[in-house]
Amino acid sequence: MSQSLGANSAKARVDDAVRALRKDPAALTREDAFEVLERLAKEKGLVGTTARFAKVRLELQWPS
Repeated sequence: MSQSLGANSAKARVDDAVRALRKDPAALTREDAFEVLERLAKEKGLVGTTARFAKVRLELQWPS
């Protein structure tokens, strides 16, 4: 996401989603990561598009 949104913006968006979901950022599980990306994927514009793409990449790199 940082390549599309910029490192600071991407980190802020992910941090906000992690806080909103009340997850421990130091101990995110695979399922937590998908929840964070799903929350971001619901946003409009570049953030949502980038999050949907990131979900697919995560699934390919970290299969269940």
